[in-house]
Amino acid sequence: MTPRESILAHLATALGAVTAGRFFRTRLPAEDRRSDLAIILRPVREDVDASNAKAHRTLRITIDVVTWADHPDTAMDTCLAQVHAAVFADRQQGGSAINTKEIGTEWSISPVDPAEPAIASLTYDIAYRTEGISLNA
Repeated sequence: MTPRESILAHLATALGAVTAGRFFRTRLPAEDRRSDLAIILRPVREDVDASNAKAHRTLRITIDVVTWADHPDTAMDTCLAQVHAAVFADRQQGGSAINTKEIGTEWSISPVDPAEPAIASLTYDIAYRTEGISLNA
C-alpha cells in the first residue's frame, strides 16, 4: 500500500466513526442520494517537489458533507464539526503523513431549488514524503 493510500484508508476509518452522517469513499451511490447526511472523502490533487532524494508530496483532499434538509447549514453544522475533529485527531494520519493543514470550507446551497442537495466541502492538504520519484515510502 502506498503512503497516499494509507493516508486515505486512515481517514476513511476516522470518518466512518462520525455519528452525524454516513461515510462514503469517493462517490455517493445512487441508492443513498437522499440520505439525511452523507460524508464523502475525495482525493483532489497532489503536488510534488522531487528536487531531493526524497519527494515531498502534498495531497489535497476534499470531504463533502451533503444533505437535502430544509435548513442545510443548520443540519450540517454538527457533522462538519465531527468531520473536522476526525481529520485532526491524528495530524500524521496513522504515521503516513508529516502534517495535515486545513485549507477552508466552501458551501454550495441553492437558494431556490430544495431538490438540489446542499454541499459543504472541507479542504485539507496532507504533506508526506516518498523515495525520489517512487510512490512508495
